[in-house]
Amino acid sequence: MTWKSSGRKSLLASVSAAGVCLTQGACHAQGAPLPSGWWKLDGTVRAAAPQSGLGAGALQQVGSVTWGKGFGKTKSLVLNGRGCLQLSHAPIDISKSYTITAWVKINHLGGWQTFVSEDGPVQSGFFLQLRDDTDTFGFVVTHHGEGLPNAVVTSTDVPTPGEWYHIAGVYNAVRHTVELFVNGKLQGRARCAPPTNVPGPPVISTLIWYP
Repeated sequence: MTWKSSGRKSLLASVSAAGVCLTQGACHAQGAPLPSGWWKLDGTVRAAAPQSGLGAGALQQVGSVTWGKGFGKTKSLVLNGRGCLQLSHAPIDISKSYTITAWVKINHLGGWQTFVSEDGPVQSGFFLQLRDDTDTFGFVVTHHGEGLPNAVVTSTDVPTPGEWYHIAGVYNAVRHTVELFVNGKLQGRARCAPPTNVPGPPVISTLIWYP
């Protein structure tokens, strides 16, 4: 992770995360492929190592992150705005169909709380987040300063702090759409001009944004 002089980093304030998954393909489509990378983030020794995904690699810690209570007796990643986890490379091409999912538990509303993003030269190629302007979950696909509008889709309801949610953002390169699912239910769909790929890497807990 590096700070960009042309933009700014937006770090989430307080959230727990587990079960992050990246897949090259639209997962709700028939015959969807296996994950390109899946990280349990359950507090075990292998928590940041990929559970599946050829060559996906282990997540590397940057700054301060901790482990806290997760599902049942397991733990989860706790992010406090002072650190993140990132890969050394991007296991997916975001100009093609892809799906990003994560289990998240927010501790409070307010602020731009980013769960997963993928770094680009000017701004992140996508980000899955809690939005400050609506207090709802959102999935955004950007076009890296190319003069095209970003594709934005948000959830219909405001989440409850302290509860776990399964969030999924899907870009379909055939239909040119982005979709957001919360706990398996479609929240919305938006048209999306074809994005270009970015070098990455995928990052948990931060994004690059050019205002």
